[in-house]
Amino acid sequence: ASRFQSIARIEDPVKRIAAIGRAYASFAQQYPNHYRLMFMTPLPGEDAEQSTLERGNPEQDSYAFLRKAVEEALKAGRFRKDFKDPDLLSQILWSGIHGVVSLRIAKCTDDWVPWVDEHATLETMIDTLIRGPIREGD
Repeated sequence: ASRFQSIARIEDPVKRIAAIGRAYASFAQQYPNHYRLMFMTPLPGEDAEQSTLERGNPEQDSYAFLRKAVEEALKAGRFRKDFKDPDLLSQILWSGIHGVVSLRIAKCTDDWVPWVDEHATLETMIDTLIRGPIREGD
């Protein structure tokens, strides 16, 4: 969430979404063990009343931060009309970036796959994920 503070200042919600993806991937690259624990390990349910984070608060909840940017892009008409559900689109975007970084963390030493440059893969994934729902002309 602290990395998202400067991203929050990006006015264009589509550019903000791309920056969120890059920040998410950067965290995974810098802290692969933290990432594994946070996003690749099943955890027991957390009692919402005992949490120190406020679910749905974009300043504390990274999913809410992404969802807010997606919702702003939807309201601004930046995405195709067949995309209406901010949760669906947020989860597709999150899943795509998560897939790239998770494969790198879990399989980066697997020489069975001729791994392409990680930065190129990430940038292509971000571009693909955003171009898919974007309204023509943007």
